[in-house]
Amino acid sequence: MDKKCIKCGKKRGTRKCKSLGGYICAQCCGENRGIRINCPSDCLYFQNHEKYQEKKSAIENKGRYLERYANYVNEGKRKLAELMGLIEFQIYQYYKNKTNPTDEDVLADLSFLRRKASPIFMPEMSRISPGEYLWKDVEKFLKEKGGIFSSQEIIEVIENTIKFVSSFKDKKGSKRGYIRFLNGYMRETEKETLKKQP
Repeated sequence: MDKKCIKCGKKRGTRKCKSLGGYICAQCCGENRGIRINCPSDCLYFQNHEKYQEKKSAIENKGRYLERYANYVNEGKRKLAELMGLIEFQIYQYYKNKTNPTDEDVLADLSFLRRKASPIFMPEMSRISPGEYLWKDVEKFLKEKGGIFSSQEIIEVIENTIKFVSSFKDKKGSKRGYIRFLNGYMRETEKETLKKQP
Protein backbone atom coordinates (compact mmCIF):
# COMPACT_ATOMS: atom_id res chain seq x y z
CA MET A 1 0.00 0.00 0.00
CA ASP A 2 1.35 3.42 -0.99
CA LYS A 3 1.99 5.96 1.72
CA LYS A 4 0.33 9.34 1.14
CA CYS A 5 2.38 12.49 1.46
CA ILE A 6 2.19 13.73 5.05
CA LYS A 7 2.14 17.34 3.81
CA CYS A 8 -0.45 17.42 0.98
CA GLY A 9 -2.17 14.07 1.58
CA LYS A 10 -2.63 13.64 -2.20
CA LYS A 11 0.54 12.35 -3.82
CA ARG A 12 2.61 9.33 -2.88
CA GLY A 13 5.20 10.06 -0.19
CA THR A 14 8.55 8.90 -1.53
CA ARG A 15 10.94 10.65 0.85
CA LYS A 16 11.17 9.99 4.57
CA CYS A 17 10.89 13.34 6.38
CA LYS A 18 12.27 13.34 9.93
CA SER A 19 10.85 16.77 10.67
CA LEU A 20 7.28 15.80 9.81
CA GLY A 21 7.57 12.22 11.05
CA GLY A 22 6.42 10.52 7.85
CA TYR A 23 6.78 10.35 4.09
CA ILE A 24 6.59 13.41 1.85
CA CYS A 25 6.24 13.74 -1.91
CA ALA A 26 9.08 15.28 -3.94
CA GLN A 27 7.02 18.39 -4.78
CA CYS A 28 6.10 19.21 -1.18
CA CYS A 29 9.69 18.52 -0.10
CA GLY A 30 11.05 20.86 -2.79
CA GLU A 31 8.56 23.66 -2.11
CA ASN A 32 8.77 23.57 1.70
CA ARG A 33 12.25 22.44 2.79
CA GLY A 34 14.05 25.06 4.80
CA ILE A 35 11.07 27.43 4.45
CA ARG A 36 8.00 25.90 6.10
CA ILE A 37 9.75 22.70 7.19
CA ASN A 38 12.59 22.99 9.69
CA CYS A 39 14.85 20.41 8.05
CA PRO A 40 17.55 18.69 10.09
CA SER A 41 21.10 19.39 8.91
CA ASP A 42 21.67 15.69 8.09
CA CYS A 43 18.80 15.53 5.54
CA LEU A 44 20.41 14.71 2.17
CA TYR A 45 17.64 16.44 0.19
CA PHE A 46 18.11 19.61 2.23
CA GLN A 47 21.93 19.42 2.04
CA ASN A 48 21.98 18.95 -1.74
CA HIS A 49 19.43 21.70 -2.30
CA GLU A 50 21.30 24.15 -0.07
CA LYS A 51 24.68 23.40 -1.69
CA TYR A 52 23.20 24.02 -5.13
CA GLN A 53 21.47 27.27 -4.04
CA GLU A 54 24.60 28.48 -2.23
CA LYS A 55 26.84 27.95 -5.29
CA LYS A 56 24.31 29.59 -7.58
CA SER A 57 23.91 32.61 -5.30
CA ALA A 58 27.68 32.99 -4.83
CA ILE A 59 28.14 33.19 -8.60
CA GLU A 60 25.25 35.62 -9.09
CA ASN A 61 26.13 38.00 -6.23
CA LYS A 62 29.92 37.86 -5.89
CA GLY A 63 30.47 40.98 -8.00
CA ARG A 64 28.20 43.27 -6.02
CA TYR A 65 29.50 41.82 -2.74
CA LEU A 66 33.13 42.59 -3.64
CA GLU A 67 32.19 45.99 -5.06
CA ARG A 68 31.25 47.15 -1.54
CA TYR A 69 34.77 46.31 -0.32
CA ALA A 70 36.43 47.85 -3.38
CA ASN A 71 34.51 51.09 -2.82
CA TYR A 72 35.96 51.45 0.69
CA VAL A 73 39.49 50.61 -0.49
CA ASN A 74 39.26 53.04 -3.44
CA GLU A 75 38.08 55.79 -1.06
CA GLY A 76 41.11 55.20 1.18
CA LYS A 77 38.96 53.52 3.87
CA ARG A 78 40.62 50.11 3.98
CA LYS A 79 39.99 49.86 7.74
CA LEU A 80 36.22 50.00 7.09
CA ALA A 81 36.56 47.15 4.58
CA GLU A 82 38.43 45.15 7.24
CA LEU A 83 35.70 45.76 9.80
CA MET A 84 32.99 44.78 7.33
CA GLY A 85 34.94 41.62 6.47
CA LEU A 86 35.18 40.70 10.14
CA ILE A 87 31.44 41.22 10.69
CA GLU A 88 30.45 39.12 7.67
CA PHE A 89 32.95 36.38 8.46
CA GLN A 90 31.60 36.12 12.03
CA ILE A 91 28.03 35.95 10.69
CA TYR A 92 29.16 33.10 8.44
CA GLN A 93 30.88 31.31 11.34
CA TYR A 94 27.78 31.52 13.50
CA TYR A 95 25.19 30.47 10.90
CA LYS A 96 27.08 28.16 8.51
CA ASN A 97 25.87 24.86 9.98
CA LYS A 98 22.41 25.94 11.08
CA THR A 99 19.43 25.06 8.90
CA ASN A 100 16.62 27.28 10.14
CA PRO A 101 17.99 30.83 10.61
CA THR A 102 16.76 33.43 8.15
CA ASP A 103 18.03 36.75 6.85
CA GLU A 104 15.70 38.35 9.42
CA ASP A 105 17.85 36.77 12.15
CA VAL A 106 20.96 38.30 10.58
CA LEU A 107 19.23 41.69 10.34
CA ALA A 108 18.25 41.46 14.02
CA ASP A 109 21.90 40.74 14.90
CA LEU A 110 23.10 43.69 12.83
CA SER A 111 20.46 45.98 14.35
CA PHE A 112 21.72 44.92 17.78
CA LEU A 113 25.28 45.76 16.69
CA ARG A 114 24.13 49.14 15.46
CA ARG A 115 22.51 49.92 18.82
CA LYS A 116 25.67 48.80 20.66
CA ALA A 117 27.84 51.03 18.46
CA SER A 118 25.58 54.02 19.07
CA PRO A 119 26.82 56.61 21.58
CA ILE A 120 23.61 56.01 23.56
CA PHE A 121 22.91 52.31 24.14
CA MET A 122 19.92 51.05 26.07
CA PRO A 123 20.55 47.55 27.50
CA GLU A 124 17.99 44.94 26.50
CA MET A 125 16.37 42.61 28.99
CA SER A 126 16.14 39.47 26.88
CA ARG A 127 17.99 36.26 26.16
CA ILE A 128 21.52 36.46 24.76
CA SER A 129 21.27 36.77 21.00
CA PRO A 130 23.87 35.93 18.36
CA GLY A 131 24.27 39.71 18.11
CA GLU A 132 25.93 39.63 21.56
CA TYR A 133 28.53 37.16 20.33
CA LEU A 134 29.03 39.19 17.19
CA TRP A 135 29.53 42.35 19.26
CA LYS A 136 32.20 40.63 21.39
CA ASP A 137 34.20 39.82 18.24
CA VAL A 138 33.76 43.35 16.90
CA GLU A 139 34.73 44.86 20.26
CA LYS A 140 37.89 42.71 20.40
CA PHE A 141 38.81 43.79 16.84
CA LEU A 142 38.24 47.46 17.71
CA LYS A 143 40.47 47.18 20.81
CA GLU A 144 43.22 45.51 18.77
CA LYS A 145 43.06 48.40 16.29
CA GLY A 146 43.58 50.86 19.13
CA GLY A 147 40.58 53.14 18.82
CA ILE A 148 41.07 54.16 15.17
CA PHE A 149 37.33 53.84 14.46
CA SER A 150 34.77 56.49 15.28
CA SER A 151 31.28 55.49 16.34
CA GLN A 152 30.03 56.97 13.06
CA GLU A 153 32.39 54.79 10.99
CA ILE A 154 31.30 51.62 12.81
CA ILE A 155 27.64 52.48 12.25
CA GLU A 156 28.34 53.23 8.56
CA VAL A 157 29.82 49.74 8.07
CA ILE A 158 26.91 48.08 9.91
CA GLU A 159 24.36 50.02 7.83
CA ASN A 160 26.21 49.07 4.64
CA THR A 161 25.90 45.42 5.68
CA ILE A 162 22.22 45.81 6.64
CA LYS A 163 21.51 47.30 3.21
CA PHE A 164 23.29 44.42 1.47
CA VAL A 165 21.47 41.74 3.52
CA SER A 166 18.14 43.48 2.85
CA SER A 167 18.81 43.41 -0.90
CA PHE A 168 18.33 39.63 -1.05
CA LYS A 169 14.81 38.75 -2.10
CA ASP A 170 14.30 35.19 -3.28
CA LYS A 171 11.46 34.67 -5.76
CA LYS A 172 10.65 31.22 -4.38
CA GLY A 173 9.84 32.46 -0.91
CA SER A 174 13.11 31.53 0.77
CA LYS A 175 14.04 33.79 3.60
CA ARG A 176 17.70 32.69 3.47
CA GLY A 177 19.00 34.55 0.40
CA TYR A 178 21.87 36.32 2.15
CA ILE A 179 22.79 33.33 4.33
CA ARG A 180 22.89 31.13 1.23
CA PHE A 181 25.07 33.62 -0.63
CA LEU A 182 27.45 34.07 2.31
CA ASN A 183 27.76 30.30 2.85
CA GLY A 184 28.44 29.70 -0.84
CA TYR A 185 30.93 32.54 -1.17
CA MET A 186 32.84 31.81 2.05
CA ARG A 187 33.02 28.05 1.38
CA GLU A 188 34.38 28.72 -2.12
CA THR A 189 36.90 31.21 -0.68
CA GLU A 190 38.01 28.66 1.93
CA LYS A 191 38.52 26.03 -0.82
CA GLU A 192 40.59 28.45 -2.91
CA THR A 193 42.72 29.37 0.12
CA LEU A 194 43.39 25.70 0.90
CA LYS A 195 44.41 25.05 -2.74
CA LYS A 196 47.00 27.84 -2.58
CA GLN A 197 48.62 26.53 0.61
CA PRO A 198 51.82 24.46 0.11
